[in-house]
Amino acid sequence: MATPSVEIHAPTGAWSKPVEVFWRGRDSDDRRFNDWLEANRDRTSWQVVLPATARTRVRLDPATLPIEGDGWRLRVEGSDGLHVGTAEVGPITLAVQPPMVGIRGVAEADTLRPGRELRVQIDRCVRWNGPE
Repeated sequence: MATPSVEIHAPTGAWSKPVEVFWRGRDSDDRRFNDWLEANRDRTSWQVVLPATARTRVRLDPATLPIEGDGWRLRVEGSDGLHVGTAEVGPITLAVQPPMVGIRGVAEADTLRPGRELRVQIDRCVRWNGPE
């Protein structure tokens, strides 16, 4: 059996809005297999974006991806159980998402008085996913 053939199609450059990513993979018997979609900046430590799936298309929203910055590559990896085929696309730049701060409430034992600063407890959210 030969190494599976894999192709990936995704826009390169800056992503600021959701994009369609699709791929195609076949083994030497022209059978489909499960694929993994991964992202990487240095080509050594790939992060899974979409685990083993039979899907061949996904809409990726840069605001919800666990990656940001420039120099990213996407890779699809497909296996027939013995051999692995891969294909990459990039570079991709994802806008840095500013953190969102949520106020939980007044700090313990603090009171609100005119002319005095109010101390609050906050939660820091890593990504802004739009209005709820």
